Amino acid sequence: MTYSKQFLAKHKVKNPESLPEEGYVYIIKSGNRFKIGKTKRHPTKRKKDLTLAEAGELIYFQKYKNYHFIEKEIHLLLQDKRVITSEWFEDIDEADLEKIKEWKEKDKIFD
Repeated sequence: MTYSKQFLAKHKVKNPESLPEEGYVYIIKSGNRFKIGKTKRHPTKRKKDLTLAEAGELIYFQKYKNYHFIEKEIHLLLQDKRVITSEWFEDIDEADLEKIKEWKEKDKIFD
């Protein structure tokens, strides 16, 4: 797994390969906003825990070995579309979603 220098510096990670932990990164769409989050549980179960304001359509999820780092890397990739300091983003388009899906090939466990 290769992480950006910006990410490694920001999180003071010296050896990200030494910290793998399996979990999911998911995207829920609600109106024109997208929640990009992470969970150890299957995202369909996590979605049931969300508040009504967060409820929406689960449009993507993938299981990763380093799900904490993948989620943070995706947040950095889309930082200019972030809604303040939350896990919510606006104006994500198909090109952004394709970039996110590319992480699947970098750190996936299975399809």
